Amino acid sequence: MTKKEESILGLAPLNQASNFGDNGHMLALESMRPANRDEQWILDEHHKQTFIMEGSKAKTVYAMKLISEIHKEGVTTFDEATSYILTIMDEQRTKEHQAYVDEFCTRGIQMMGRHLLATMEVGATNIGLEVHRSLYPPAPQEPPGILKRIFG
Repeated sequence: MTKKEESILGLAPLNQASNFGDNGHMLALESMRPANRDEQWILDEHHKQTFIMEGSKAKTVYAMKLISEIHKEGVTTFDEATSYILTIMDEQRTKEHQAYVDEFCTRGIQMMGRHLLATMEVGATNIGLEVHRSLYPPAPQEPPGILKRIFG
């Protein structure tokens, strides 16, 4: 990879020859009339999988917006709180009193930063877990047979 093609995010270069957006290679499943049970199953499966993919895309896009809101709110909260703390530090005090306030405020800002970052990470991770959750319904459970009900 040359210097010009290097990604600032450290990602591999995009392949421009991809046919992902090109529907020319897809079968025209919508216009097909199933001739037998297998073809009907294929059509039904295609509809189900397409529906799942669209749902997954919607969840992902919405999750990205929520995660970006978490980050914006985290930065805003940190900025406001830090501004308040620094204002407190600028007030006139005795030299010894000021040293204690400065130390406390400095440590408080650092701790607040760690707590806010950790909270943002937990929130974003939990949203990511929801994106990861399958949209397929759980497989139906067969009721236990007579021997399972009797003997456990």
